[in-house]
Amino acid sequence: MKYTVKNLLILSVFVSIVYQACKKENTSADKKTDSKIAAQIAINLYKSLSGSNGGANIQNGLNAYSNINKKNSKLAVNSFYVGECGLMMDTTVSFDWSRGDSITTLTDKIKFTSLCKTASLLRGYTFDDSTTIIGKTPTFGFTRVATQHFAVYGIDLAYTQFSLNGKSSFKTSDYPLNGSKTVKYNSFSTNYILKGVKFNTGTDPKVISPNIYEGTADFSGEHVYDGGSASYNTDKYTGTVEFLGNWKVKITYNGTAYTVDLNTGIVI
Repeated sequence: MKYTVKNLLILSVFVSIVYQACKKENTSADKKTDSKIAAQIAINLYKSLSGSNGGANIQNGLNAYSNINKKNSKLAVNSFYVGECGLMMDTTVSFDWSRGDSITTLTDKIKFTSLCKTASLLRGYTFDDSTTIIGKTPTFGFTRVATQHFAVYGIDLAYTQFSLNGKSSFKTSDYPLNGSKTVKYNSFSTNYILKGVKFNTGTDPKVISPNIYEGTADFSGEHVYDGGSASYNTDKYTGTVEFLGNWKVKITYNGTAYTVDLNTGIVI
């Protein structure tokens, strides 16, 4: 049996997420418009599926081992050798990272099981991941929590077409510390239930995110923010996602449909 957790890959994702969080010192906590919420819902889901928030990048399919040294590899199934039936993994990885007067901790719980059609023919995998990042600076703190619970199956023998069902979630929170006025409390969370998702990994090494051409997701969540009143404002939302292919989705929310480009996050 061959498998290894690539700590440097985990750390690279960790640093990327922390860097984005630390740029939020001037974050606005204003009420989001419906179109901005639709765009945020689409991008958070796509980041979950492509491993940008931690966890598995489904783009790597079952050919994960060959991708572990690629420049854009993420912490994921691509950290393991999965071309072996009966592979199971259940582990926790933790990192502490400091830069100047900022301190951040990452904890990642990973559970992976390969699924086989026969004793020697790999069919797919199940993947459960929970990534938690907690950070503090002198003026603000932040948390990022991402989960994935996926069952992925190969559709074709070439392993370029896959189906996926499961759940994912992402929550981001920023809050002031030490009386800071530059950051207001701002939390955005979304839960997704994915149904009948189909995607094509293709063969172009320059393509690092999956082209999802079929399937839907139900979502629910809330935006909690400091709008200047005595108590925090809370906006709740529910709706659906329809994958359209070519890196586009249709978000139906609050009675209106929005088409979002997943590469840019722009409502088109």
